[in-house]
Amino acid sequence: MSPIKPLFNKLFNKREERLPLTPNGVLPEGEYYTLLWGIADSYGGMTTVSLERTSAFAREDNRYVTILTFDPKLDPEERGERLRSQGFLDERVQIRNVWHDLRAWPDAMLQRMAGKQKPDQASASDILEAPAKKRDRRSIKLERRNAEGKLLQRDFYSEQGNIVLSDRLDMKTKGEPGGRRLALFNSNGEVIAQWASATSMYMAWMDVVLDGKRSYINVDSAFAANLFHRYRRKNVVVTSVLHNNHLARDPKVEGELYRSKFPLFKNIGAYDALITLTQNQRRDLIEIGFPAGNLHRISNPTEDLDGDTEKPRDPRFGATLARLVSVKRVDHSIKAVARAGHDVPGLKLDIYGEGDEHDSLAELIEESDTSATITLKGHDQKAKKVYLDASFSLLTSVFEGQGLVVLESMSAGCIPIVYDIKYGPAEIITDGVDGFLVPPGDVEALAQTVAKVATMSQEELTTMRRAARKRAADFFEPNIVREWGQVLAELPFGAISRAAFTANAESVEFTGATEAEPVGIDPEGSFEVKIKVEATERGEAIDVPELEDLALAWTFRGTKLYRRVPARIEGDTVTATIPMETFARLPKGVVDFSLVFRTGRRLYQPRVAAGNVELPLDSGKMRAYSTEQDNLSVRLRAVESSDGAAA
Repeated sequence: MSPIKPLFNKLFNKREERLPLTPNGVLPEGEYYTLLWGIADSYGGMTTVSLERTSAFAREDNRYVTILTFDPKLDPEERGERLRSQGFLDERVQIRNVWHDLRAWPDAMLQRMAGKQKPDQASASDILEAPAKKRDRRSIKLERRNAEGKLLQRDFYSEQGNIVLSDRLDMKTKGEPGGRRLALFNSNGEVIAQWASATSMYMAWMDVVLDGKRSYINVDSAFAANLFHRYRRKNVVVTSVLHNNHLARDPKVEGELYRSKFPLFKNIGAYDALITLTQNQRRDLIEIGFPAGNLHRISNPTEDLDGDTEKPRDPRFGATLARLVSVKRVDHSIKAVARAGHDVPGLKLDIYGEGDEHDSLAELIEESDTSATITLKGHDQKAKKVYLDASFSLLTSVFEGQGLVVLESMSAGCIPIVYDIKYGPAEIITDGVDGFLVPPGDVEALAQTVAKVATMSQEELTTMRRAARKRAADFFEPNIVREWGQVLAELPFGAISRAAFTANAESVEFTGATEAEPVGIDPEGSFEVKIKVEATERGEAIDVPELEDLALAWTFRGTKLYRRVPARIEGDTVTATIPMETFARLPKGVVDFSLVFRTGRRLYQPRVAAGNVELPLDSGKMRAYSTEQDNLSVRLRAVESSDGAAA
């Protein structure tokens, strides 16, 4: 037996010793992976959903599924064992972590990591001073920070006490953040691979883990989704799930996209599919120009809590499960129950969750004199079980991706009372049949609905509980995993395009524009651009291939306002027309343009160059011009108000 066989068994969580499984055929043939950044001790809704869906894949298709993680603090074996013991993770699901693997892998595995830079042996001289004895260096991490506490370097040691990776973040000027180099070492202290970004290193690790096999990866973490749209391999299909609203809550300009997810939205086409949880969100994304063919609606699965719809429950007992943060508006639940309590003595509300609004909510409960009836119960991983006894549940968020707690409540026979927000509730609940929809933000209407439910007859409540359970069944995991299988079966594998493209404007024209006030832009006019596309591969000119999801994208500079308009192509010339009304409500500023399309399973977004177009070109308050980099942009100039001042 090879001396490294026991080590490999440990590395792969004894996967080699597992009995081979025969999948049920619900999902297409291949290896399956879920990508999360990490799994915190106390995690929220996205991680909950991800773990449940991953386990559902394993259960419904009788297959092994692996969760890939990147948090250096995570011990994948310990976390996996804990989650399985708590019933949150199926036995067929394994957790892998890049840092854990690097520390444990033998040289033969490390050597398979493909670097993006030529290894520089001088990296060894930058290693931080470590304990002299090997046993004191096992699996440790050393850090170097500047006077302001900013991280400048971190060195990782293997389980045997050898340096395995040095990550320097001050490559431009030592002592100042800027520039990065990650150097991978073998057990002899030799640099064997090197990268200029952590993402490139992560992808090299993923290549080793996937081992060239036909694989499906779903990216759940929003942070990770901003990074891994670049992971394109001929043997891998990559999808991502959008778990929340795509619009910014406090936009600089109306319609701005969610800032922290902007790289994901801008690169939607780089994924083989983006999954929305609701049809309404899919429709809204299509309306602002994102490609319909790339967007698919698949609901989150919900656990069958097997609620007893017939057992008597106190109709005055309600529950809320939510993070205690501003977007969840838990204060609305408290205020509504407090008001309803004036007409319905004995109302009770248990609130499960933690967050930075805990103290202010506790004060609100005290001020409303409801401390005897409204209780902050804190975090509880099994909090959903309260729905088995509660008569009604409340959801008062500003927005949701879908509102999984609504489905969980209905599964338990607990009647949901929910703000009719984007997204989810209206696609789940039939008002007055299996739950109640309340105008968003209307605390008085919420209070009235709570009072109504709390005073309904047991017969009426039982009828609604049955209807809620019946509706929830549509979202149980067999149906949802089957939908995933249908979508994934349509997504192709195959080579990734290696072509390069340029986009040069051939003509720019404002049509129907006038000096109309007060906006200075004729809403009946249009902005038309003709663009010549040229393609090369390995430096040689090639014919322009078929371009899918072709669009002209524009960004309002300095913001996350990003839209696409469909474009058409004849030969190598693309034509795109943007209605002038698109820009009519924007303040002064600059609009930049890119051509966006997919070909060969790859997303391209070349900036539209000004080319030989005679610029600047003026129309009312708009000026098309060439930037210093010779790219096409449009400046929206200030509008003068009636008193002559710039607006």
